[in-house]
Amino acid sequence: MGESLFKTKTVESKRLRILKISADGADKFEGMAFTYNVMKYTAGKALTTQEAIERYVWLSDEPYLGNYFVILKETEQTVGIAKIAEDGVNTIEIGYSLFEAFWGAGLGTELAQLLIDFSNNNLSPQVMTAYTDPRNVASQRVLEKVGFQKIAEKERRQGIMSYFYEMKVPK
Repeated sequence: MGESLFKTKTVESKRLRILKISADGADKFEGMAFTYNVMKYTAGKALTTQEAIERYVWLSDEPYLGNYFVILKETEQTVGIAKIAEDGVNTIEIGYSLFEAFWGAGLGTELAQLLIDFSNNNLSPQVMTAYTDPRNVASQRVLEKVGFQKIAEKERRQGIMSYFYEMKVPK
């Protein structure tokens, strides 16, 4: 990201980089794999390119909150989508979805830690939250590995139940 509004100049980990999604970058969605297996836990269905644009291009003028492309640095390929959002006072929610071809390589854990570090460095939350579909065991393992604890099962949107995870941010 170089020189930017971010306090953290480079938004990257060992293998990944995140790039804020903006309205003028909608063309980057072409050819992405928003398949049913990838989207069943978040959207409940596969998404067309237009549906993905409508779902993920928001808060593009806000410097930190919003959605991000997840890029594999080695190939510059977009491998998923990530989210940083407010979830109450002094509380930040993280979310992530990797495309199926990139499952099982440890990228989910690396991405979750990158989102935590980025949020802590730029937003200074007291609490961080995340939600998973009860069927998404892999994502639950990722959250627990990076320090989240499952707090409850909650109804989210359209009556869909989710596991609610939380992590208190040490001062």
